[in-house]
Amino acid sequence: MSVVNKMLNDLENRSVPENGHTANYQAPDKVKGRGVVWGVLVFVVLGLAAVSTWLYISIDSSYITPTPLSAFENERPNETIFVEPVEADQSAVVKSESAALKQNGSDVEIRPSQENTSIVQTTIKKVEPTSPVLRSSKSQNEQPEIDTASTSDVKLAVVPSGGKRFSNYQTLVADALANNNSSKAKAVLAQWIDDEPLIVDARKKLAALYFADRQYPQAEALLIQTQTLFPKNISVRLMQARLYSQLNKPEQAWHVLQLDSLEPDFLLYRASLARALNNNEQASQDYGALVTQSPNDVRAWLGLGIVSESLNNTPLALKSFQRVIVLANDDPEIKTYALQRIELLNKRAKP
Repeated sequence: MSVVNKMLNDLENRSVPENGHTANYQAPDKVKGRGVVWGVLVFVVLGLAAVSTWLYISIDSSYITPTPLSAFENERPNETIFVEPVEADQSAVVKSESAALKQNGSDVEIRPSQENTSIVQTTIKKVEPTSPVLRSSKSQNEQPEIDTASTSDVKLAVVPSGGKRFSNYQTLVADALANNNSSKAKAVLAQWIDDEPLIVDARKKLAALYFADRQYPQAEALLIQTQTLFPKNISVRLMQARLYSQLNKPEQAWHVLQLDSLEPDFLLYRASLARALNNNEQASQDYGALVTQSPNDVRAWLGLGIVSESLNNTPLALKSFQRVIVLANDDPEIKTYALQRIELLNKRAKP
């Protein structure tokens, strides 16, 4: 009991403050501990709520409202708009330039030459044989006409008018041929002819390209049209004759060569064609006129010797072949042939 009493006395002494006044009731230590824990929890919750609220406000204030599309209506970048030129009719000169060419799967741009660009002379090699070659071919029943489909897709550059027009077209054609672009060259030439119909060189070059590309109907139609405009042009008639020989039309070739001319190439070709047609009298006349003009032309003497032998004109044949031997020192094959003919003619002349 003494122990219990002592414990009670101790409790009573603790409840009395140092100043001697009676203190208010205080909860036990266990109850006070729980209050502290709850206070801390409430403080943490309120802190988290405050932090969340601050973050939300910060993010919300930095949000940017998208600009409506109407705000950009007047701020479009500069655009280059290509307008395909439209021709008013078939004879109109091209007024606009296309951005690129489309031919054979490649893009090539045609540009006119500048002021100081030198004129490029275009030389088209002759593709026709020097003498007619007669051979069988399919009949040509279709009416020839100039084909524009193969070049209609090729857009041409604007060629300025005035004195530079001729040289600019020549340069464009030369550039196309230098790049082995036959279609482009033909398109430029067709445009040139459409723009300047009386430029015979452009017509001849286009016909030669048609011939080289085996576009014979187009070449024939163009040459017929050109001969109508230039009836006395020897080179045009020669091109026609070579074309008809290629097409196995020797009679038509002979018809276009019925023109009085002493031009050497004309005489030589007409004589060889006459010989192929067994018209030895005409061939002899043309070869005779040719050797008179060009005494050192071995081809003319050889032809004259052959037709003279066919006409049984042995003296003229011997003279011709002897002249061939003198002139054919650099060609042993021709010289050998002439010697053989002379030997044979001498044997025939013996009684």
